[in-house]
Amino acid sequence: MKLYAENGSYRVFLLEPETDGQEGLEFFARVQNAFYADRCVHPDLDVKDPAKILKVAQEEGSAYWEDVYCEARFAHFVLFKEDQPIGQATTAKDSENSAVEWMMGSYILFDHRGKGLSRHLYEARLLYLAENPDIERVHLWTRPENRASQRAAEHNGFWHCGQHVCNPEDGPMELYKRRLDDYRRQLQTIPDVSVNRNSLDHAALA
Repeated sequence: MKLYAENGSYRVFLLEPETDGQEGLEFFARVQNAFYADRCVHPDLDVKDPAKILKVAQEEGSAYWEDVYCEARFAHFVLFKEDQPIGQATTAKDSENSAVEWMMGSYILFDHRGKGLSRHLYEARLLYLAENPDIERVHLWTRPENRASQRAAEHNGFWHCGQHVCNPEDGPMELYKRRLDDYRRQLQTIPDVSVNRNSLDHAALA
């Protein structure tokens, strides 16, 4: 895993399937199962039946998550408080436009919400995407009723582009966009924005 954001006791790491191997997959599966268990207690509108997904995932083991973990178009990030995983988020390459990436799959354990921790996941993903000069824009969508996610997007420099239907089953969603050249210029004005990219001690994967 590679470090992309650090602030006090909070750190965000990019998972690296090619180098973390089976150990990384096992860790990813444990994190996903823990977060789905959290959704069972605290319902998430983005997941319709977390209990069903969790049951199958527990029965099938880490193999259930392998396709998601290894999918080349995804980049998975995990937010730690000290050595405890408490949040996650993903970026995904747009299927039609190589200059566009999507932010998706953001989730923070219920007991850690309301503290502005999503900013760490935004920081890590923006830094990661800004390293690729071919990526020009970042998009994301939220449900109309999810004001917390909309405020987080706006706070992190995304502008609202109205409602769009991404999936007919979900209905209209609020679309947000941000240009990466603006973010790259912003980085140039901040002293020492780099972080130590040391890999996390593999004990954290256990």
